[in-house]
Amino acid sequence: MLDLSDYPRFSLAERERRWGRVRELMREHNCDCLVAPGLRDAEDQATARYLSQIGGIGISAWVVFPLDGEATAVLASDRNRAFAARMQDWITDLRVGEPSTLVPERLRELRLDRDRIGFTQFQGHYREPEGDIPYETIVRMKSLLPQAHIYGENDVLNWARLVRGPEEIAVIERVAAANEEAIEALHEIARPGLRQRDVWYAMANALTRAAGQWPARLSVTFDGPANQTLGMPIPDRIRPGALCSQEVCARIQGYRAQSNHTIQVGRGTPDDYTHAMTATIDVFDAVVAWLRPGRTIDELCTHYLNLCENHRGRDASGVVYHSNGLGDDFPRLGPRLMREDAGRIILQPNMSFTLKPVLRFPTGTATQFGDPVVITEGGARRLGKRARQPVIIE
Repeated sequence: MLDLSDYPRFSLAERERRWGRVRELMREHNCDCLVAPGLRDAEDQATARYLSQIGGIGISAWVVFPLDGEATAVLASDRNRAFAARMQDWITDLRVGEPSTLVPERLRELRLDRDRIGFTQFQGHYREPEGDIPYETIVRMKSLLPQAHIYGENDVLNWARLVRGPEEIAVIERVAAANEEAIEALHEIARPGLRQRDVWYAMANALTRAAGQWPARLSVTFDGPANQTLGMPIPDRIRPGALCSQEVCARIQGYRAQSNHTIQVGRGTPDDYTHAMTATIDVFDAVVAWLRPGRTIDELCTHYLNLCENHRGRDASGVVYHSNGLGDDFPRLGPRLMREDAGRIILQPNMSFTLKPVLRFPTGTATQFGDPVVITEGGARRLGKRARQPVIIE
C-alpha cells in the first residue's frame, strides 16, 4: 500500500496564508464560491492545484471553494481519491464521481445554488479567453443550478498567485537548481556533429532526475529562438559555431520556472558571440539591480529597452517578464507583448518571475540570458547560481 508520508507538500501554515488571501479577494470581487476545474493538462490544473495541492500526471480534482465553509475536491476514481488523501492534508472532503453532478450537489449543500459562482479557467482567462472547461460540462451544471449566477472568475486567483509565500519561493529556487543541472548536462554533451536530439535527451534526463517529475518545458534550439523547436527533440546535426538557446523549465510540486543561457558549440560563426552574450548578461544584471518594490512592469520594460539601446542591441524577446508558478501564471509581458492593466502592476516583495532578456545586435547575432528572480523588501534576488558568463564549448 502506498504510504506517501514523505510526498512533497506545502504546510498547513501555507494553506492558511493562501486561503486567507484568496477569500479576501473573493470578498472584494463579490464572489460567493470559486469552482476550479480538474483538467488533465498540467498547466490547466493550476487553479485547482493552487487551492488543493492535488494534481499531476494521472490525477486532478475539481475544487469547490466557498467563501465560508469547507472546501471539497471531486476526483475521477476511488484510486485517485486514495492517492489524494495521502498526498496532501489540505482538503479532507474528497468525493468521487462526475463533476457536472457533484459540483452542483455540493453547492446546494452549501446553500449557494442561488449565489455568484465564479469558475476559473473559464470566460475571460488571459491565456485562453474562451476558457478550458468543456461546453457540455457547463451546460449540465447550469441545468442543475438554474438560479445560480455562473461566470468566469479569473482575477481572484490571478492576483492571489502574484505574491508568493516563503514555501513557494523555496520550491521555485529548487526548480532553478534543477534547470541548472540540465544546462550543465548541455555543456557536457553538446559537440559539433552531434544530433540535437541527443542534447535534448541528456537535458530531459537531468531535469527529471533533479526535479523528480517530468519537465514542464524543454525547448532546445540551435541557431534560432529558444522556443522555435516547440519542446521537441530535433534530429538535425549541430554545426560548428552554432548558438544554442533554450527554454529550460523543471517542475517541482507542480511549480515551474524558466532558465535560459545561450552558448556557442565549437568555433565558427558568429564570431561576436562573446561580445553579444556579455552585453546580454550585463543587461540582465542591470535590470535585477534596478528592480525593487513600488516600480511597475511598464517601467521595467522601459528601463530594459533603454539598457538594450545603451548596449547597442535591440530587444528580440517576446516575453521579458515571465511569471513563475503552477502554470498559465499571470502575467507574461514584454515590450512587444503588453496589456494596459497588467503593465500597471506594482512590484511587491515575494513576487517571483523569470527575467529573460534577448538582445539582437547589428551583425544579426542574438543571445539570451534568463533566470528566476524574486522581489525582496529592498530590491531583487536572482534564484539561479550558475556563473553569468559566455560559454564556448570547444
